[in-house]
Amino acid sequence: MAMRMLPLWKNPRSTNFWLRRRVPAAFMGKKEIKLSLNTSDPKLAEIRCAEENAKLEQRRIVGKLDNLTGRTARARDELGRIPTLVQKYRDAILAKAFGGE
Repeated sequence: MAMRMLPLWKNPRSTNFWLRRRVPAAFMGKKEIKLSLNTSDPKLAEIRCAEENAKLEQRRIVGKLDNLTGRTARARDELGRIPTLVQKYRDAILAKAFGGE
């Protein structure tokens, strides 16, 4: 999937170009990220913008994968408890059926 090129932003207090990107609040605890591209050359700024944008996208994907990995591990732990629960319920049903109640 091709990433859309973000427009370059020139901070009024600086001569350098900046990358400015909105992100979900859960991602790094901010709603917007601003990164200096440390250049005033527009062509070099476009290249650095693409590089930094790719790094941010990688961090977002890694965060999602970490979340999914954690959820998978918790689900696996819960599934591991099922045989114990089945045996417990089986014993309770048999005890009730043959216990004379």
